[in-house]
Amino acid sequence: MTTHELFDRLQTWNMLFEQIPLPSFNNPTAQQLKLEVERQWDNGMLHNASELEVIDDIKNTPIETDLRTAIEYAKSGDRTKLKEIRSFLQNVQKYMFENRLT
Repeated sequence: MTTHELFDRLQTWNMLFEQIPLPSFNNPTAQQLKLEVERQWDNGMLHNASELEVIDDIKNTPIETDLRTAIEYAKSGDRTKLKEIRSFLQNVQKYMFENRLT
């Protein structure tokens, strides 16, 4: 994975996290569908984050630990960690942008 590919993946992941497409549901059957959609979305986001890599340009930088932690949390499959994963990945994306690693 190149630096550019990593940055693009981070940018896309963070953008998607902002745009959770969940419509309003008012009846119990539809509510169950909403929960299933949420579960599938969460699992997809975890899968995508778990596929990221610590590339050479990130090694030995202040955000290497953030990226490693985000990947580790994502690989755990723990949906409750998504907000923490997002925070770590935002830090990595911001660092890469500010240091022209895009």
